Amino acid sequence: MLEPPGSAPRAEQLPLKLKIAFPRGLAAVIAGDNQAVIDVLLAIAGRTAAAGVYVLRGPAGVGKSVFLRALVEDASAPASVLDALARANLGDQLLPATAGIGLLALDEVEASAGDAQAEEALFGLLNARHDQRLSTVVALTGDPEFKLKDLRSRLSLAVQLTLKPLAPEAAFAAFVERAERLRIPLSGKVCAYLETRVERNLQSLLALLARIDDSTLRRQRRLTVPLLKELLQDR
Repeated sequence: MLEPPGSAPRAEQLPLKLKIAFPRGLAAVIAGDNQAVIDVLLAIAGRTAAAGVYVLRGPAGVGKSVFLRALVEDASAPASVLDALARANLGDQLLPATAGIGLLALDEVEASAGDAQAEEALFGLLNARHDQRLSTVVALTGDPEFKLKDLRSRLSLAVQLTLKPLAPEAAFAAFVERAERLRIPLSGKVCAYLETRVERNLQSLLALLARIDDSTLRRQRRLTVPLLKELLQDR
């Protein structure tokens, strides 16, 4: 479903109620080796970058959807995110439904590859927005084989932004830092237990942090290894 222009995107990284508020938008995204990409996205959001088509590339799970929602949240103009399902639901209303949206983020665009109608609709949308000098950020996983030559050309001529995965060490450091900001002390024993028993990727670690925060709040208990064992067994 098309989100109203300027509407706040749904929080994805930490879905449960937390003790304190984290920064929102791109300020809340953990940069890792992606600071240069974040700088470009900030310029797009603030309309100091040239209007046009930008392609945000990266492997599955790197956080493209999180970056798109953060971008839309920071936008100084009406903005919205459309994933593959939302675009399919809009059908031939895609172009009129997005009219007037200054910054449009298109997620899961690889899903359109091989679908002639979807490719035509995507190309028509990108062309119309280019002519209107409106910014569009397209998220792509891998190198999809679009059949429409004009669409391939349009995407290849766009500014290319490549997201790099967060290194395991950086992901765990970000987990520890956010736990400290939530006033959840992580003892040496807790960290040692976690380091060998959890996936060291940011999505998994922040999902665990949300569960830890919820559990310690409900039980009014400090985080200990026994409590952590209970949480990990309940996954």
